[in-house]
Order: sequence, then C-alpha cells, then structure tokens
Amino acid sequence: MTDPTPPPTPQQRRRRVWLTIGELVGVLALVIAGLNFWQSHQQYLSAQKTAETQAQARSAFVMAGVATRTGDRIDIRPLNPDQAIQNQTYIFPVALVDHPIKLTATQPRLERSWIDQGLRAALNADRAPPSGESVAPVAVVTTYVQDGETFTDDGSLYEVGYAWRSTLFGGRKFTLEGVALAKRGVKGDATAEVNRLWRIGHPPKVEAAPGATPPDAADRAGVGPQQ
Repeated sequence: MTDPTPPPTPQQRRRRVWLTIGELVGVLALVIAGLNFWQSHQQYLSAQKTAETQAQARSAFVMAGVATRTGDRIDIRPLNPDQAIQNQTYIFPVALVDHPIKLTATQPRLERSWIDQGLRAALNADRAPPSGESVAPVAVVTTYVQDGETFTDDGSLYEVGYAWRSTLFGGRKFTLEGVALAKRGVKGDATAEVNRLWRIGHPPKVEAAPGATPPDAADRAGVGPQQ
C-alpha cells in the first residue's frame, strides 16, 4: 500500500493562508473599482440630466402680455428676453371665434374685436349681471428664435382676463385685462380642449318642453314633483 500523504508542514500552511488573503484582497479591489465606476457613471448621468433640464428650461416659451389703457388690445412678448416671436396662432373656443387666428411678421397681440361679439352672445345667454369680470381660454402655438435656433411651442393654454360693464343704452362694453399661463404642452386637439374648458364655465342651457314649467320657475313658485 502507498503511504498516506504527509501532513503539510507549518511553513506550507502559512503560505496557503497568505495566498488566500491575497486572493481576497484582489477580489475586494475589483469590487471597490466597480463601485467607483458605478458611482462615477451615476454622477455623469445626473449631471447630464441636469444640463438637459436646464437647457429645456432656458428654451421653454412663455408669453406675457400687457393690456392697453383702453383695454382693446393685449400686447404680447416673450417672458424670456432672449427669445423672439416669429409667428403665433391663437385658438379660441368656437363660441367666441370659429377659426384660428394666425399672426406672422407683425406685433403679437390679442385683440378685443376678435372675441367681442362671441362674448356678448355668451353673456346674454348666461344672463350675466350688468358688470363683472371673467377669463376665456385660448391655446397658443408659437414659433420663436433663441440663440440662432428656431423652436416651436406646439400648444400652451392661457387664460385671457376680460371685464365688462353696462352702457347707457343697455349694452355691454368689454375690456381686456391681461393674460396668464394655465398649462404648457397641451396634448391632443387644442381646439377640443379650449371648447371643453369653455363649456365648464358656460354649460349649455336646457330648454323646457312646450307647455312645461322651467325648473327655476317651478322652484320660485314652490312647485315640486308630485309624490
């Protein structure tokens, strides 16, 4: 029979321990290098995202407006002075204007005359008080230049503030008060969205059937449904 393998000497055992420790140190070094690479990569991605966000914020278009003293017009300008408007399309509810209004190579503005007739009809239908104030939604598509590049804001929602008061002969005089951003980046059909917002503030009137008592008249007379 073959003699069994002799047990390792103390020197051999120490050599094996040192080899095991060296292997662990090597693996640990690889793990640390991997973690450092992952952390550096995450920092790079974060810095890149921040730079993109800042670039988008700088190029985002928001318009501001100042009403004239007579209230017949709101002059439009970019909130960012580094931007220059090239053209704009204004989309009002069809109850006010039945077609988009596009302005090119002219002073960007909102005209009272565009919506005067529609507002008059809407307030008459609403039986509005002799004087008051409200807002009308409008979607605005803008092409503008910044830093030599051309951009398009495909559609943002704004609110046009207006006021009215009764005149000597029983009519109403309207004035434009200002404009404010309501929402950027309208998705889908801008015309449908402004019409939806308009209907919220101006729901259609339900006409009573011939010979029936309108609900409001029944309430005033104290007449309710029969039990």
